[in-house]
Amino acid sequence: MSARSGYDSGGLAEDTPNLVAPSPLAAGRAALEARDLAGARRSFDAALVAGEDPAAYEGLGWVAWWSNDAAALFPARQRAYTLYREQGDRVSAARLAIWLGCDHHDFRGEHAVANGWYQRARRLLEGLGPTPEHGWLAFQEGAFAIELEDDTVTALARAEEVAHVGRHLGLSDLEFLGLGLAGLALVTEGRIDEGMARLDEVGVAATSGELHDRIATTWMLCYLIYACERVRDLDRASQWCQRMRETSERSGSLFANGVCRAHYGGVLVYHGRWEQAEAELVAAGDLLQRVRPPAACESWARLGELRRRQGRIEDAAELFARSEPHPMAVVGQAGLALQAGHTNRAAELLDDLLAAIPLGSLTQRADALELLVRARAGLGEGEAARRAASALNAIADTVGTTSLRAMARCARAHVTSLAGDDASARRDLEQAVELFERSVLPFEAECARIELAGVLARLQRAEAAGRQARRAADRLGTLGALYAAQRAEELVRVAAGSGAAQSLAQPKPPSPLGALSAREREVLVLLADGLSDRAIGERLHISAHTAHRHVSNILTKLGTHTRAAAAALGARHGIT
Repeated sequence: MSARSGYDSGGLAEDTPNLVAPSPLAAGRAALEARDLAGARRSFDAALVAGEDPAAYEGLGWVAWWSNDAAALFPARQRAYTLYREQGDRVSAARLAIWLGCDHHDFRGEHAVANGWYQRARRLLEGLGPTPEHGWLAFQEGAFAIELEDDTVTALARAEEVAHVGRHLGLSDLEFLGLGLAGLALVTEGRIDEGMARLDEVGVAATSGELHDRIATTWMLCYLIYACERVRDLDRASQWCQRMRETSERSGSLFANGVCRAHYGGVLVYHGRWEQAEAELVAAGDLLQRVRPPAACESWARLGELRRRQGRIEDAAELFARSEPHPMAVVGQAGLALQAGHTNRAAELLDDLLAAIPLGSLTQRADALELLVRARAGLGEGEAARRAASALNAIADTVGTTSLRAMARCARAHVTSLAGDDASARRDLEQAVELFERSVLPFEAECARIELAGVLARLQRAEAAGRQARRAADRLGTLGALYAAQRAEELVRVAAGSGAAQSLAQPKPPSPLGALSAREREVLVLLADGLSDRAIGERLHISAHTAHRHVSNILTKLGTHTRAAAAALGARHGIT
């Protein structure tokens, strides 16, 4: 039995001597190794002519996996699992249970079912080993913990198990897979130097030909790019991205290629390279939608954030809705709510999200905390804003990255400004602008500059306020950030006129109805008349399903929870 993940052997018999014609199973294995999927399928089918063989079904499962053929994948692997179990081969049955768990997660998004298969594999392996299957099970459980639950404690424990099995059995692929998982968990905890050092080492091993398992190699590189995104390290991501692509293309894993490109697209969004980011994210989303539909949210959530920054509010809202409950989508929805003046709704979303993220997952909590400070300050809740800012500052102190220190400065400025200490707020915002620029985060830098313009206005420094606002407007316009650029332009006009501090400090939020399309406005009018989805559909000559989708979009964009609340908001703003 192969010591690897099983993609190229599946427990098949070893190659026969050259003087003897290879068996169908051996031929299927060789074809898989050469990525001849059609030939592998023919050989495994031929092996089944003589009778049911779990190894042949396992081979067909890998053919389907590499072909992204979910319809063929599940029956083949389920049958292989059943036959191995009936034969008393607990290790092979556990191997199939591990991959069935992974498949239910990746192809169907069925996390509870995936967990059930992992538990089944663990029970089958009790009292045995150590075997490669012990290492792969520990990895899948650790990946499940870090990717779905931000549970770094479990991820680190499982990573140590993986690396230990790899070292004990002399399997470099498993050992480095454990190191990669540990690296991502450490970065998530804010232990950046330690985590990135491991991931860089893993990257070298994965791209230098030192490792052999195609699945393990692409997984390691995806974690490396994922970690770069979490700390917004464009330089490191750029250095590894091309190597990652070359390796994933050699492996033939479209899934891994799509996920890695989505994470790299996220890095490009942060760094203002929006044209390139859009190309990466659209390509990754289309690819993932085709081969692993549940994973497409990785791309759509990041594309939604790009659209939000561009000021394409309707597109952003739709992409975030498609990506729920992805944490980036929830943060994005809160950002849209703040832009529309729905401050309470933003605070609710962020409170719920932070309650679900473990306190130890520092880099995952930062964005939500930064927005929560804005929301609480906007509501006039000084103490709540201070607590959120203090939590963000503690993260920045622990993690130590320039971008997080800049975020913490902005958060503190909101709190001190709310307390009337604009002099301190000005100093914090000036430092934030400088730190964001040093981090090559242009959108964040110019948004902080807008905040600085407002504070300068309140300090009766209208000329300086106008100068900062003009600079922000020019840079945001070049970037393509239309909503933020328009806000900066408004500040420029006010500064050039009366220099009124209040107008600069608190620009009037746009009408919440501005995010609605023409069709959604029509639906809102009918909704206010008390019509059902079916009745709305009949009135507008659309299906009830389409009408329901419009209503759902309206509730999301308006930040309301009920049809009645949306109707009341529409009435207040003159839509009915």
